[in-house]
Amino acid sequence: MVRKLKLRRSRRLKADVAWWKSEAQDWKDIAMEHAAEIDRLKKLVIRVPMPVVVPESVADEMKLREVG
Repeated sequence: MVRKLKLRRSRRLKADVAWWKSEAQDWKDIAMEHAAEIDRLKKLVIRVPMPVVVPESVADEMKLREVG
């Protein structure tokens, strides 16, 4: 009687371990997909020009050149 109970527990434990391993593998695959997507997005470098402070005299010169 005890032997059957031990065998049943052992089978359940093995089944649970197999299920947990497959779940862990699924989550690992999802994490790797996300990592690949993040890596791809990091390679898309978007260059944004930074605002530059220009002295008023230089700005006036540039306006005169545009008009003239």
